[in-house]
Amino acid sequence: MRRKLFWTAVWALSLASLASLAACGDDGDTSSTGGGGTGGAGYGDGACGACVKDACAGEIEACAGDPGCAQYLTCLYACPVDAAGDADAACAAGCTVPDSSTAEAARAAVEDCRGFGRGATQCPACGAPENTHPLLNQECAPSSDPNACFACEDEHCCETYAACEAGAECDALVECIRACPDAGFDACKTQCEADHPAGVAGYGARIGCLLVFCADADACGNVPLDGCSKCINAKCADEFIACWANPECYLLSECSVPCGADEACIEACGAAHPDGAQAFGDYALCGTQACSAECG
Repeated sequence: MRRKLFWTAVWALSLASLASLAACGDDGDTSSTGGGGTGGAGYGDGACGACVKDACAGEIEACAGDPGCAQYLTCLYACPVDAAGDADAACAAGCTVPDSSTAEAARAAVEDCRGFGRGATQCPACGAPENTHPLLNQECAPSSDPNACFACEDEHCCETYAACEAGAECDALVECIRACPDAGFDACKTQCEADHPAGVAGYGARIGCLLVFCADADACGNVPLDGCSKCINAKCADEFIACWANPECYLLSECSVPCGADEACIEACGAAHPDGAQAFGDYALCGTQACSAECG
C-alpha cells in the first residue's frame, strides 16, 4: 500500500469529521470576565503553571521577549486556578495583548503549547486526561523514515496500519478511495465504504489514530489544525478513537459532517446507524463540554 497516495484523497473529509461535533450538542458557558487573578495563589505559582513553564519554555521565552506578550504572561500567571489545576479559562481568555501581530503570534504559541501541546500532554497537574484506549497506546518502534507523516504513523499507529494493510477488505477500501476523482469525491468515498463494509472498522481505526497523533502541519496535515480539532485531540481522544474504531459510529460521524447544526439531519444519520449512537454521543458530549470555547 503506497501511503503517499492514501493521504491525498481522504484528509480534508477526515478533518471535517473531527471538528464537526461542535454542532452536535449544546454550547457551554464561554463568557470571559477579563484577565487577572482575584486573590489566592495564582496559576504561575501552582504546580500546573510551573510544569508548563518548563514544557513550553521556548514559547514562553519568546513571549516574554515581546513587551505586549509579556503583559499577557503577567496576566495569565495571576489568574486563579480551576478545579483541575489549570488557569481559570475565563480569566485566561481575558488576558489579551496590545494590537501587535508579533505579540499576538507569540501569545497564540504559548496558548497552543499549554492548551493542547507539550504543556497539556506532559503536565498531569493541569488536569488533561491521559489517553487510556489501547489504540492510542500502540507498541511501536522508532522510525527512520524521512517522511514525517510516515514516521509519525510508524511510531504511533503501527498496529492499525499493519492491521489495515493485512486485511483484504480494509486494503480494498483504501484502494477504492484512492481511485476516487476529486470531482464527486465524497459520494465516491461513501460508495467505497458501502462496497467494502468489512473494511470500515480497520480503516476507521487507522484514520482515527492518525488524526489524533499526526494530523497537524508538521506531520501529515497540509495546514495547522484549528483550535477545535486540537482541543478534541487533547481532551477527547479516547472518546474519538472509540467512535472511529466502531464501524457504525465512524459512518454516523461521516454522515453528520454535511449536517452542520441541522438537528433533523443528524437524527437521520443516527437512525441510519443506530449501533453507533452511544459511542457517537459520548464523543459529541465530550467535545461540547470540554471544548465548547474552541468548537463553538
